[in-house]
Amino acid sequence: MRTFEEIKNDVDEAITANDSATLLRFAEELEGVATTVSQALAHRIRGTAMNIHGQHSIALGHYHNALEYYEMLGDILGTSKTKMGIGLVHMSLGNYTAALENFIYAKSLFDNLDEKWGSAAVLSNICIVHSLTGNYQLALESLYLAFGLFEELDDHTGMANVLMNIGNVQTQIGNYEIALESFQRSIVLYESVGNRGGVAGATSNIGAIYSNIGDNITALEYQYRALAIYGDIDNRSGQASSAVNIGNVYQLVADYPAALEHYNRAIGVFEELGELQDVGNTLLNIGSVYHRIGSHTAALDHMHRALSLQLELGDRSGAAHAVLNIGSVYESAGDYPAAKEHYHRALAVYREQGCHVDVVSTTLRLISAHLGTQSEIEARALLQTLDGIEIDSPEVRILLEQNRATLQERSGALDGAREMLMRALAEAQSHGLRAAEAEAHKRLRDLALKQNNLASYVE
Repeated sequence: MRTFEEIKNDVDEAITANDSATLLRFAEELEGVATTVSQALAHRIRGTAMNIHGQHSIALGHYHNALEYYEMLGDILGTSKTKMGIGLVHMSLGNYTAALENFIYAKSLFDNLDEKWGSAAVLSNICIVHSLTGNYQLALESLYLAFGLFEELDDHTGMANVLMNIGNVQTQIGNYEIALESFQRSIVLYESVGNRGGVAGATSNIGAIYSNIGDNITALEYQYRALAIYGDIDNRSGQASSAVNIGNVYQLVADYPAALEHYNRAIGVFEELGELQDVGNTLLNIGSVYHRIGSHTAALDHMHRALSLQLELGDRSGAAHAVLNIGSVYESAGDYPAAKEHYHRALAVYREQGCHVDVVSTTLRLISAHLGTQSEIEARALLQTLDGIEIDSPEVRILLEQNRATLQERSGALDGAREMLMRALAEAQSHGLRAAEAEAHKRLRDLALKQNNLASYVE
């Protein structure tokens, strides 16, 4: 039997790798040691493993048990790590206020101990909350502080993880060149410490950027490269995630059989590994394929299964996302009352969570549903609520201009509609968003035909 110190030395590596199976094995070993400190660590890493599996209530139970042990021992470092874990669970559940409270408390403990690694790790998590709620500048501020701390420690893995988060935030606000540079720098750092899983994750993120800008051939190259790396290190969860990402690209290029094949392959692995949150997300992706091909019954079936699972897990963000997608299917099917009902439900959650970008994008969905029922007064009133709001996401800004153009066109102000569509086109072109650019061109052409002035479109 290994000693507590021998097991403890291996725990951080397994946590960094999100290796839930190894963490659970270590927890069993620690329980065999049967000391107070070993029981505390066993509960803490069981909490981490259960959070990875999406078993959030069980995770919280283990973390709170660990907290009692650490407080009994007077172990401030153990307490701070546990509070960070509790924050991560609340973040997974979409309880962002509770997540921030726990992260800030943990950071104060790390700061008092002069534990720079812990302070940097918490700052990275605080950034994710800010990013999820649309506070991108605050997110970047936290990340640059975290990077500085990891750099002081010469912690290449920590620096690489921060660069990954910086890349994710820059992707959200459409700064794709900065995002690509961040991911490429993270790959160099991961390779310097032999972290192949990190290399795979960054490679996959680069692929996602190429998807965003419509270069789907390059996107697939990167996603298959990530899949191969995960295969080399026998990371089945990573392989499943790569399969989902490959499926997403195939869905974008309308190769729906290939998309479904990859989603179904992934969902089998997620189910086997007990990663239920990922099962729910993949069910939504499958539902999206059926939505795209007009199979509304099949789409709703998969989306309702995803919703049931997210509700069972207590994942409010995931549930809101499922409700939003269900509303979109009803809108496509022409059932506008059902669509509006679901959009309002999702909107209520996003408002409560303070998710700025999701509030705006869902409001735009609701406006679209009102336009579908010729309820232009309601649509205009909703659109006015968005006036003056700073929107960092280029995709959402484009959607906003498209909605404005629709209302202008319906009121007969065709020149005004053209101006809005030109703004959307310029936004899409400046960020390399090819699908949005094509949509803007199509609408400008249709508008020119309506004005019997195709020459203006050609110009």
